[in-house]
Amino acid sequence: MLKNINEQKMFFIYVSDFLFLHLKDHEHKSNNTIVAYRQGLNSFREFTKEVYGKGVDKLTFEIVTQDVVREYLKWLVEKKGCTITTRNHRLTVIKQYFQYCSDKDISLAPQYIKISKIKHVTVRANKRNWMTRDAIKEILEQPPRTKIGIRDRFFMIFLYGTGARVSEALKVKLKDLEIATKDPFVRILGKGNKPRCVPLLDIGVCQDSCRIFLVC
Repeated sequence: MLKNINEQKMFFIYVSDFLFLHLKDHEHKSNNTIVAYRQGLNSFREFTKEVYGKGVDKLTFEIVTQDVVREYLKWLVEKKGCTITTRNHRLTVIKQYFQYCSDKDISLAPQYIKISKIKHVTVRANKRNWMTRDAIKEILEQPPRTKIGIRDRFFMIFLYGTGARVSEALKVKLKDLEIATKDPFVRILGKGNKPRCVPLLDIGVCQDSCRIFLVC
């Protein structure tokens, strides 16, 4: 009797809890991350509907085997033209969702263990033409020597020196900057509201623009 109940349990039954209770409230993932995971699960729903004729009301956990997930990954690359990076992310979504489901229902653990053994494809870094130091210096010299220009120049130097995203830099407050110390640094709030401290190298280059930046 227990086996029949498990066979009829719908695969997407825990999606809402996974996205909003687990990822958002427990893991504190960003909204963009949650959207990416939702798109990944929706992609898998599209696959099972197209290939197996199983909509959300018919797709059970029993159907989602290791072979089915492998076929899904192949479908992503060959039928949908997805990159290896996207393929790897979609696999991560399936693995983490299955792990969450197995925590909710221990009978799903054997399936999760099998699926968790599917390997990601190694992505080789592309060789790029990096900008020279002189080219970077030329770009940083473009803003005019006005109040706004100095502010813009500092913003450019700040992004270049810290590696921060524009959205992260815009969240920086006066209290986050520690420049009156031997080793200046800035506190940055990253994705998923995760803070990190980043050293401010050669801070003397932008002391004047820093003051204007903080006022603005």
